[in-house]
Amino acid sequence: MSLSLIGIILGLILLMLLAYRGYSIIWVAPVCAVVVAVLGGYSILDAYIGDYMTGMANYVLQWFPAFFLGAVYGKVMDMTGSARSLGNVLVKLIGSRFAVLAVVLPCLLMTYGGISLFVVVFVIYPMGYSIYRAADLPRTLLPGAIATGAFGITMTAVPGTPQIQNMIPTQYYGTDAMAAPLLSVVACVVMFVPAYAYLEWRAHSARKKGLHFVPDPKHKEVDHSEKDLPSWHWLTGIVPLIVVVLMLNLFPWLLSRYAGIALEANYAIVIALVCGILVCCVMNLGQAKTLLPAINEGANGSMGAIMNTACAVGFGSVVQAVPGFSTLTNIALNMPG
Repeated sequence: MSLSLIGIILGLILLMLLAYRGYSIIWVAPVCAVVVAVLGGYSILDAYIGDYMTGMANYVLQWFPAFFLGAVYGKVMDMTGSARSLGNVLVKLIGSRFAVLAVVLPCLLMTYGGISLFVVVFVIYPMGYSIYRAADLPRTLLPGAIATGAFGITMTAVPGTPQIQNMIPTQYYGTDAMAAPLLSVVACVVMFVPAYAYLEWRAHSARKKGLHFVPDPKHKEVDHSEKDLPSWHWLTGIVPLIVVVLMLNLFPWLLSRYAGIALEANYAIVIALVCGILVCCVMNLGQAKTLLPAINEGANGSMGAIMNTACAVGFGSVVQAVPGFSTLTNIALNMPG
């Protein structure tokens, strides 16, 4: 095994370990990139100022609008009470017994609609938080439900998903997004059923042990008990969600069919999220004083999220530049089967 390949493996392990222990990836990623560069015989300054910063900057350039608008959308849904109202109705409709499903399904819908899984976390967390509180389930089970819906089958396996994990391989295999639909469905079943069964088992175990919902001290949820919200307020939670999905899928199709304009995916996501924010704001005009602070908090919150992700991408750019990456690629491409 070459020293460069050892450097890649060591850098990845160090990155995961330090991030798991709670250290900021903003400084962890470049430090780990330096480890990869040194063991790969690559100039530290070239690696950091060149490949690392280029990879990080390009990611911010491409995805900042989606992160920013997704964070604003999630915060508006949260501070107006739309997410909580929808969460309460979902629990009442399907019962607290299926609170896990009430979180997983919206995640599946939004990621299949083309919204980045990083953005979905912003949108779903306030809703899932309210659902788990209404169902009196430990919030420690919420990340698993979000991951099952957002990071699972709609990101990789469902036929036709517009996520980049499904689109990138088409460039190399000469296929389309709907390739191998039967195998895709089988993969979905294999991935989703055990994961969902495990989540339900954990929820059942929590109820059996008498565990309850404990508020997250880091999540500043707005108290809506003093607001005179109408009985139909739950619609302000689901209508913007539907608008986002339709605008992401139906609008580009109509534009292409009747105007001959091909709308790129990045543009479509921006348009869809802007429409979702506008619809949510219009439906909550009675809380006009809440809207601007919500937009402001969402904008501030988006910076940390995109910087964390961009720093990880910068680390990957350094990995790609060292000699060990070609060795790693050859090993992966020449695996039997």
